[in-house]
Amino acid sequence: MFEELKIGGVYQGAQSKSEGCYFDITDSGAIMILNFCDPTQKEIDAVGKPGALEVRFTRIDDILFLVWKFADIPWVETPYNIQYSRLLTKLDVPKEDEGLSILIMLTDKSTGIIKSLRLIGLSTDFTKLLYAEILQDYKNPSPKFKTSGDYTLAFMQIQKKYTTVDIAKRAKYYCKFL
Repeated sequence: MFEELKIGGVYQGAQSKSEGCYFDITDSGAIMILNFCDPTQKEIDAVGKPGALEVRFTRIDDILFLVWKFADIPWVETPYNIQYSRLLTKLDVPKEDEGLSILIMLTDKSTGIIKSLRLIGLSTDFTKLLYAEILQDYKNPSPKFKTSGDYTLAFMQIQKKYTTVDIAKRAKYYCKFL
């Protein structure tokens, strides 16, 4: 069953999630959700308008981080581990000259209303590098993360040690949309 996603519509998952940013890959594709309480017009415009986006990734203490910069709003980070993608049964690696498509959605956490939608396609080279990191977690899961609670605790410890800007600066790989 498909869920219709449109600006002004309600995203059912928004109100049950904590305020924050989420990235996941499912059998339907990749999604990045910014779930903000009462997003500002500046945030809505920055996320929804074409261009002015940079995506980076890096690994810190066995956790893969994607960091995102939308226009002139602050960097946001999303940890990702394929082991916790409950709606992914098979990772389809893009073919040559293809990149990962990501649906980006800004929702109002308090109402569930979708404020911005955007579809991007990552470059082929960036996608290959990102998938190599993702497959590393699949083929060689970290022994540190026996449960999702272990993963969450490690993520929180990294957040205490590094700012989002610090994480972005550590990233070696990036994809820019102008």
